[in-house]
Amino acid sequence: MSQESVSIRKLHAIPLPDLKRVTVEMELSPFAEYPNLDISIFSSRGEEVANMFVVEARDQVMALTLHLRRPEPAALYTARLTVLKGEETLDQCEVTFALGGE
Repeated sequence: MSQESVSIRKLHAIPLPDLKRVTVEMELSPFAEYPNLDISIFSSRGEEVANMFVVEARDQVMALTLHLRRPEPAALYTARLTVLKGEETLDQCEVTFALGGE
């Protein structure tokens, strides 16, 4: 299976006004086989506070909303997107964002 590896072209994390949810926008390179996606959000202490796993993603461009456990306004968070083919990691990207606040 000599498929060109899927890569992440764009990754953005956008906190929603209620500061309890975050929309993760992503764009992937074109793919022949549907990749799996592991999307996680971590607190500044490294604790995973949200996670979503997408089996065989069909679209190159997606926006998914994750709900935060114990959100902390004004805190910094990191969103991580991992693109997988089975157990193999094809690409991974992280973006840091603030959860609102002044």
